[in-house]
Amino acid sequence: MTKPTGKDVLEPKPIDFGEYTAKNVKGFKGTDGDGYSADLCRGTKKVASIVDNADGSMVNIWWKDTEGERVKISVPRLDGSLHTYKGTPDEKIFRDHMNNLPPYPYDKWTKEMTGKDYGTVDEGIFLGALIDKHDNDKRCKRLCRTKTLFTVKGEDDTFYTYNAPYNQKTKERITSICSDRNQQLDEIINERFLNEEA
Repeated sequence: MTKPTGKDVLEPKPIDFGEYTAKNVKGFKGTDGDGYSADLCRGTKKVASIVDNADGSMVNIWWKDTEGERVKISVPRLDGSLHTYKGTPDEKIFRDHMNNLPPYPYDKWTKEMTGKDYGTVDEGIFLGALIDKHDNDKRCKRLCRTKTLFTVKGEDDTFYTYNAPYNQKTKERITSICSDRNQQLDEIINERFLNEEA
């Protein structure tokens, strides 16, 4: 009998990415951690190139629609005031999406600096989480080739691994194991990728 072999961590603070995805992601070591370069896409359209040099500076974003007319963009500052400037239409769509996200829990340093526990999602948080999601999906897809990954209700940031390929019989077995442990199956992660394989 095959049993779940262990727990692993998913992205801890999910963000609504809307139509945004990261493509052509390349990681590297910087002087202050892991960096990346990637294409930022909205739907199927590449809207920007992004680079985090992992040197303590902000994420660099090069918008693709620089030839058009500039539009007014407002970005909330840490103190709650608005910074307004002119940018590209794609940049405005991106900023408006981030401005409409729910408050995001600040890290310890930002809490100390602002005196607040929550604030708006900025491009560093958003793009970092998007790259984390890309990397996590890539890892999960690899694991899903030979194993079944699943989550249980009440454990939002972890998944379990079952050492058998995904099929209906495996799903029924996992549901039974969860029931025996007084847990409720939340999601079979393999099912996220079924349409991509077809």
